[in-house]
Parts: sequence; C-alpha cells; structure tokens
Amino acid sequence: MLDSRRYRILRTLARGGSSEVLEVVAVGDGAPASRFALKRPLPALAADPQYARAFLDEARIGNLLRHPNIARVLDCGSLGGLPCQLMELVDGLSAHALTEQLPGALSTGAALEITIAVARALEYAHDATDDEGRPLGIVHRDVAPDNVLVSWLGEVK
Repeated sequence: MLDSRRYRILRTLARGGSSEVLEVVAVGDGAPASRFALKRPLPALAADPQYARAFLDEARIGNLLRHPNIARVLDCGSLGGLPCQLMELVDGLSAHALTEQLPGALSTGAALEITIAVARALEYAHDATDDEGRPLGIVHRDVAPDNVLVSWLGEVK
C-alpha cells in the first residue's frame, strides 16, 4: 500500500475533468530517486464512495495489464485521504501537446506509428482475460490525444 512518507510531489503533469496526474519521487530508502506518476481523483469526486471504488477498480484492472504500450499501474491505495494510483512515469508529451507545441514536427509515418501502438494497446486490453481465461471486459472510455503519451525516446503509451 502507498505510504505518503515515501513520496514527494514534484509537479502537476496533467489535470482533467475527473482526476489529476502528479510527478512524484520516491524518497528515503537510500536508493537513487525513482520518479513515478501518481493519478488521483479531484477531491469533489473522491468524496463519492462509488467513484472512489470505481477509481480503485480501474487501478486493480490496470495492474493486471502487461503491454509495452500501456503505462503500468504499480500500486494503489490512499494518500492524504484520496484514492491514488502509482504508475509508470512516461517522460514526454501527450499526442495532443506534441501536435500543439511542435506543429509540423510529427511526420505522417510517426503519426501512423503512434496510431498503430494505440491500436495494439487497445486490442490487448479488449482481449485481456483473468487467470482462469475469463474476459475482463475492458473498454477504454476515453481514448483521446490527451491520453496518449509519447516519451522523449519515442515510446507510445
């Protein structure tokens, strides 16, 4: 489970209508600092027990997914009274920011590579099963350029 003494918030990476994503660093164990993304609902939504349960269910399901084009959910729990998901940090830009901040920098070939990576991730998630082979029934309800991340090394998540 998450321990608030173990993570220090560095900055806000993104904020949407229902949640925000923060960059955090693990501190205190003597190892080199590791950076992560911490997703948490906005306080008004976190106060709704049904939403908080759905948020943690999302984390539990996300933790089952292992695909190179899906950002890993590493842990979940509560920090500061809010449910949270500790995730792999994708250091880069969203597809939306990439096209807005660097107009013309994205070639047709690169755009197709991003699209293919997203399609592969969605296919994997939609076909995912539990340990007994039962479909998980995952449907991503918010596929949008703001939710597609491209790392500085070209990885698509």
